[in-house]
Amino acid sequence: MLRAMLTFGAFALAALLIAAPAEARIARIWGPIPTSATSQIYSPAVLPGTGEGDALTAAGYVQEEYFISGSANVYASGEHGPRVIRSGVRYTTRLLVLRPADPHHFSGNVQLTMFHPSFSVNMWTRDNAYAVRNGDIWVAIGVGGDQRSHTGSTSDAPIPAPLVTKWFDPVRYAPLSWPDDEDGIRWDVFADTAYMLKRARGPLHGYAVQRVYASGWSFLGSFLRTFLNEGFDAQLERRNHRSVIA
Repeated sequence: MLRAMLTFGAFALAALLIAAPAEARIARIWGPIPTSATSQIYSPAVLPGTGEGDALTAAGYVQEEYFISGSANVYASGEHGPRVIRSGVRYTTRLLVLRPADPHHFSGNVQLTMFHPSFSVNMWTRDNAYAVRNGDIWVAIGVGGDQRSHTGSTSDAPIPAPLVTKWFDPVRYAPLSWPDDEDGIRWDVFADTAYMLKRARGPLHGYAVQRVYASGWSFLGSFLRTFLNEGFDAQLERRNHRSVIA
């Protein structure tokens, strides 16, 4: 079973061009989730009120958080690519979006990455200079935890991404829901998110999206390697009758 229980190696940065699966299983998108003195984004790309936050505002960018809900499959390796062994697993996860406030300043490129399974940290500091200089939209999607984060976690000191957000703010993140025993839905969640962004739906409505790129480092790079090597890209290509990752 593909549960993305991959080790933290020094894996080179992967850059992938994601196209759309035939049908996305995202059922609901809502936000941006309001922020206030008592309700803040966990692990934001930039902290409001800091020099980095002021620089982002000066560059004409806004930072927003959204929640998405849907259903996903769990897979096992098969002779002709991944095969479904469990379907209809429900989830609600979060999106962090940094975008030009003015759609006319958008480059057409979306930079898609994931929150790390441990502590739900993000990769903005690796991507920010290029994204802002180029006018790209940057998006991070929550894709669950992993074996290491679950093993080392306690109720007082949670590590997996789905748990640490609720520990940080149980009210703000009450809607989030991820199966405790099944991180294998991450492949569909990732692919469906890319599809949604490619179609300029949800938080990107009104933006002329041309390309969606994905990148990752360490675990996240290994995630993308598995996405390719286990045949998820080929499976989506067969569903679309065209290249999914180029």
